[in-house]
Amino acid sequence: MKKFLNSLTGEWVTPAEWQSALKVGDYYAIHPARIVLGKQYFPMPSVYGRITSNKGMEPGYFLVKAYSQLMPEGDVGEICICDPTHLLTKEHFKQAKQAGWPELLEIIRVED
Repeated sequence: MKKFLNSLTGEWVTPAEWQSALKVGDYYAIHPARIVLGKQYFPMPSVYGRITSNKGMEPGYFLVKAYSQLMPEGDVGEICICDPTHLLTKEHFKQAKQAGWPELLEIIRVED
């Protein structure tokens, strides 16, 4: 199976089966979220998103609209299938939005 560069950890990883099945219209969360600068990791608020398109993208990459406490109105960007840590239902996504994009996924009762 193909490996992808996880943009949050800087590591090459093989996606899990559920990550390989991600498609346009799916909702996801990234928790814990962090960014990598050199060899240092910096925490950031949980990210919630919806996959909006795969047009013009390489296999395993999507266009998304993502939200967090830092971007409550959302931002458009790209994501690799190995970046999401949780698959969300539309209801989970709505709960997160109503809660102001909480840091802790337990608030919206996500089960792995």
